[in-house]
Amino acid sequence: MTHTTEANSLIQALKREFRRQGKTYRHIAAELELSEVSIKRIFSDHSITLERLDKLCQIAQIDIARLVKLAESERELSEQLSIEQEKAIVTDVRLVLVLVCIINHWKFDEILEKYSFKETELIQFFAKLDRLSIIEMLPGNRYRLKLSRHFSWQTGGPIQKFFLESVLQEYLKPTIDDSSNHMKFVWGMLTPESANELNRKIQRVVDEFLKMAEFDTRVSVHKKMSSSLMVLFREDWEPEDFKIRQIDGYNNGRL
Repeated sequence: MTHTTEANSLIQALKREFRRQGKTYRHIAAELELSEVSIKRIFSDHSITLERLDKLCQIAQIDIARLVKLAESERELSEQLSIEQEKAIVTDVRLVLVLVCIINHWKFDEILEKYSFKETELIQFFAKLDRLSIIEMLPGNRYRLKLSRHFSWQTGGPIQKFFLESVLQEYLKPTIDDSSNHMKFVWGMLTPESANELNRKIQRVVDEFLKMAEFDTRVSVHKKMSSSLMVLFREDWEPEDFKIRQIDGYNNGRL
C-alpha cells in the first residue's frame, strides 16, 4: 500500500481501535515478533503493506472491510458541537465532567474509580451523551467517541462561558509557591507580521499538547496528572487605565 491519504486514515483507525482495546505498542510488537521501535515507525510513517495491514487487523480482531468502515466514520466525526448540544451539557456540571473524561479517552471503570458516581448514574450520563450524538454506547459500558481529533468548543459558546465563569478565577488564583504553576505574563509591542508569526507558533504548542495527550491515552490514568494548557495572546491591547493617559492624536500606538 502506497503512502496515501487512504493509508493514513486506515492506520489512524487501527491506532484508535488498539487504543480502545487497551493494546500497547509493546503488545503489538510481541504479536508480530518485531521491536517496539519498528511498530512505532510503522504507525508514524503512515505507509504499510497489505500483508502487514492484514496481520495488524488480525491482532485487532477485525477484518479490513470493518477497518475501512471505521476509517470512513472518522471523516464523519464532528469538529465542534452545536450550540444546542453545548447548552444541554452545561445544565449539569457532572455531565461536563463525564464528557471531559470521555474526550480524554477515559474508560467507564476509570471514571467510576476516580469520581464519586454510582454505576447506574454514570450509565445514565453515558446514555444522555449517546442521545446527544456525542458518543455511541457499546456493550460492556464501552463507547465510541463521535468527535474528531481536531475537536474544539464553540468560540464564545456555552461550554467556553462555563469555564470562564466557573473555573477561570480559580485557575488564575495566585500560587506563588506552587511549582506546578508555569504562568508567565509578558507585554511588549509587535508588528502585525510578528503577531501573525507568534500566533502560528502558539498553534504549534497547542497541537503538541494535544499530540502528547493523545499519545498518553495508552498509559493508565493512575500514572498521569490532570494537566491543562491555557494560552491567551491579545493583539493591540493595553489596560483601560493606560488608554486614558494616551497623548491626544496617538491612536493604538500609531500617529
